Amino acid sequence: MSMIVFTNVTKKYGNGTVALNDVSFAVEPGEFVIVEGASGAGKTSVMRAMIRDFTPSSGVIEIDGINLATLKSRDIPLLRRKIGVVFQDFKLLMDRTVAENIDLALDILGLEDETAIKRRNELLELTGLSGKESDFPVQLSGGEMQRVAIARALAPQPKILFADEPTGNLDGHTAMSIIELLGDINSQGTTVLMATHDLELIKNRKLRRLQFDKGALVKDVGKKEHHES
Repeated sequence: MSMIVFTNVTKKYGNGTVALNDVSFAVEPGEFVIVEGASGAGKTSVMRAMIRDFTPSSGVIEIDGINLATLKSRDIPLLRRKIGVVFQDFKLLMDRTVAENIDLALDILGLEDETAIKRRNELLELTGLSGKESDFPVQLSGGEMQRVAIARALAPQPKILFADEPTGNLDGHTAMSIIELLGDINSQGTTVLMATHDLELIKNRKLRRLQFDKGALVKDVGKKEHHES
């Protein structure tokens, strides 16, 4: 079963803006997919549709076997636990430490204190932030702040991680380290989608690329063929 399926998905706003235009694709569990295109091409709209931030004007979206059209409003938080989202501007709480930013995401899960601390420490280690837990965001580099945002997004152990322009504010070397981290996360089984307009960063990586333009999926490059056994 595919992890993400878009079937003829269109989103048209009342003012005539078309955010998504008849988009169809499927992403298999454990894939690492680049969602590419210029600003306004539809990359963020794909993410917003996946977390049911809006309902499509037409078409069907399925996440981990769930048809989002039939999902009750009360179940949207459970859907969003399946999908970790990382934003370009980090969205960290500046008056909270690294540990406290991650703990806020863990608190929502209602874990026992001991379990939450263990999970936080695992996330700090995974994202290369061990030793930074008492620092405030203002004390961190841009790359470190992005790592905190990734750790927070991974708190509920989502099946899917959508990183929306995660390297947009970073220098080349730092950006590559973030892509390598996303690769490590993917290698542990998480399905990763990374939206970017900077193709220089990924030119040496054999990754599937969904190319968007004006809300339409214009090219699906490097798609693996999946045959039913």
